This record gives sequence, structure tokens and C-alpha cells, in this order.
Amino acid sequence: MKRRTFITGTGALCLTGAGFRPANAADDTQQAYISCGADRSGNFLAAAFDGTGRIVFSIPLPERGHDIVVHPGGNTAIIVARRPGTWFSVLDLRDGRQVRRIATRADRHLYGHGAFSPDGTRFYTTENDFDSGIGAIGVYDARNDYRRIGEFPSCGVGPHQLSISPDGNTLTVANGGIRTHPDTGRSKLNTRSMKPNVAFLDTRSGKATGSVDLSETHHKLSIRHFDTNADGMQVFGMQFEGDKRRPVPLVALLTTDRAFRFLTAPPETLRRMQQYVGSVRFDRSGRYVATSCPRGNMVVIWNAETGAFLRAVTAPDASGLAATSRTGEFLVTSGTGSLSVIGPAREEPRVVKREDAGLHWDNHTRAIGPLRNI
Repeated sequence: MKRRTFITGTGALCLTGAGFRPANAADDTQQAYISCGADRSGNFLAAAFDGTGRIVFSIPLPERGHDIVVHPGGNTAIIVARRPGTWFSVLDLRDGRQVRRIATRADRHLYGHGAFSPDGTRFYTTENDFDSGIGAIGVYDARNDYRRIGEFPSCGVGPHQLSISPDGNTLTVANGGIRTHPDTGRSKLNTRSMKPNVAFLDTRSGKATGSVDLSETHHKLSIRHFDTNADGMQVFGMQFEGDKRRPVPLVALLTTDRAFRFLTAPPETLRRMQQYVGSVRFDRSGRYVATSCPRGNMVVIWNAETGAFLRAVTAPDASGLAATSRTGEFLVTSGTGSLSVIGPAREEPRVVKREDAGLHWDNHTRAIGPLRNI
């Protein structure tokens, strides 16, 4: 069963408790990760697993989850519902327990992503204002059971992923430009008039401090996912809503002067990407960047410092990416249930776990620290 053909249900794998410690482990098999997925019956779940693919714990989800956001303190994570879901779940990573589930406003739905303030007191989400079609940023009080305390405009349509600056003052928001409405499910209502952008918002006032718009020739590139390295460099992955026969660049670095620099790849690689990038991730050093292409069944790696294309690795239905504890390495999770490790060197992927008929991983994967020896 492909990840994109999940059937709705509830339930999960059996729960096994384990804790985590915020320190680097010499043995990467002890590194822990978390991702959303589904079991063989189509029941949705979130599961943590170690570097060998062993499931540490799992919890049931009411619908498909999308991204996982780890609290700065390291003991809590939030699972955010996939668009057009209206909930997020708070997990205690020390025992694999769901602490609470939070609902959005009745006239809002989520886009699958969120971000904590650096001090962990606020949680921000990308949301859809049904009536206006304009994106909203929901603000929740993490100290008060995630009570919703306000919102401000995302300064665009279809906000997807977001992040917050180390000083907590600026949100970066990828406004994908695609308008949707819950009455029409996941249908795209404005592909001819899309205006995607990256907006920079002041968290104190909610006002925009700047934006980067794609040129008119690239206005059908929906900006979706991005990652930021320790030096503040950002890389964005996109999906194209234009002519399906046209190979277009789908990955771009955002330069310090707030301009897009598209990363190039051989024409055959661009065609294989099938106009869609899933996850985007820097390695632990910030020198390499990987992008998953589940429609094209591959992962593409670039040198982030030079922008040079390095390799395209075949990886069936791959979408989730996480940096391992080793420079240049990425863990890849797949809708087939497999786990593998890849890097920029010219060798075959190291298979951690082969296809698993009982488990299908979803869009995103996060590293959550080494396991505690218990």
C-alpha cells in the first residue's frame, strides 16, 4: 500500500516505553527518530524508532499526521495534522504518551507544520482562513495547555512550513500560493493566479518585515518545505503547478540578501523529480542538503556551500529525511516501510530496514536524540 493511498482509521502498533537523553551517541544505532505513518490496516500513527529500525513506541492518530516539531527542552514533541486537519497532538517523548490533543478554531485548518519559540513558551502554526483564503499564523501558549492566544496574517496564501529565528523575533513562512477550501477537499482553486512567497514576520507585532516573491516566470512554483542550517542558510523545496512536460528547478537557496538561487541538476534528474519535492534537510554539518522526491522515487543531494549537484539516489516512495549523527549522512524513510542511510559519496544506500508490509512511513521524519540505555 502506497503512503498516498492510506485509508482512514484509528489504532496503532503496541506501545513500548523508552526514554531519551540529549547527548551525542557514539553508536548511531542508538540515535532515535520519529515519524508519522500507518499500519497495514490503514490505522494512522506516530512512531519513534532507533537507528536499527526497532520501534520504541507508537501512538494512534485520528487522521494522517504530517510534521513533527520537537520542543526546545527535548522532552516534548508535537504531531501536526496534515492539511486540512484541525488538530495537533502533544507527546511526552520520555514515555511515548500523548499528553493532550488541541483543536483549531472552527473556521481554520492546519497545513501540517508548526514551530516553537526558542524559549518554548509559544507554539506557532500555519493555518487557512476559510472565508478570506488568506493564510494565518495561529499562536498557542505552551505554558497553559496550548491555549490559543491569537493569530496574525501569514502575508500570503497557502502557508505551509515555518521557522523562527534564534532570537525569537522573526518567523519565516513559506506561503505556497495555492488556495484551498475544506468544502473542496484538497483541490487547488487558483493555480493560474498563484503568487507564492517567503514572508518574514515580526512575532511581537505580527507585521511583515519583508518578503521574497518568485518572478512571474516562476509563479507556479509552490514553495512548500525548507530547512535552516546553523549559519542561517535556508534551502527551499517546491512543487510545480504548470505544464507537466516542463522540467523546472525545484530547489533553491535563499541568499543573505534575500534572493533565490536555484540549484541546478542534470536534465534527466529534473525530469525524474516529476515536478515535486517532499522533504528538505541539511546534514548535521550544514554543508550538504538532501531533497526527497517520492513521485520520482529518489533522493537528490547537493553541496550547499557551492550549490553543486552531487548525486541522485534511487529510493522508492521516499519522503522523510533526517540528519544522522554523522557528517554527510541522511536517514530516509519510505512509504514502503523501508529505512536507509545515504550520503554524498558514490556508494549504494545502506539499507537499515527493508520494505515492511505492516508499516508505511509518511512525509516527514525528525531526529529526537539518542536513546537512554534502559
